[in-house]
Amino acid sequence: SLAHAVKWSISSGASRDPESARVSMPGQLALAEGADPPYQWRVNLMASERYWSGWFQGLSKAFLSCAPARLLILGGHYCLDDTLTIAQMQGQFMLKIVPTAGHAVQEDCPAELARILVEFFRRWSTRTAPKFNPAGALLP
Repeated sequence: SLAHAVKWSISSGASRDPESARVSMPGQLALAEGADPPYQWRVNLMASERYWSGWFQGLSKAFLSCAPARLLILGGHYCLDDTLTIAQMQGQFMLKIVPTAGHAVQEDCPAELARILVEFFRRWSTRTAPKFNPAGALLP
């Protein structure tokens, strides 16, 4: 049932906000007439499992290689890999952890996410942001 899916979303940590889960879970499921259970995942994520490591391989280094100011926002139960931990300790990017959010920070804590983004944009407004040439190199 959809109610069971919402409960699963909360208990798994995918979402921590029941209202958010009630809105987002129906779109992730499809009613399969005559199937048991009647609701099935709309997308079979397990079919893409063989590609998962490739999606994330080198992602931290790619994030750190971006020239503009960087912000990483995580829900409360996520950890940084070694590359990001070292870079964060060196001040290479701004890290904000939203302890009351699950995987979907934008759904669980939209006001907190907006506050974090506004703070970041104010800090790195065009008045104070570093300048880059068209190739992405930092200008003096």
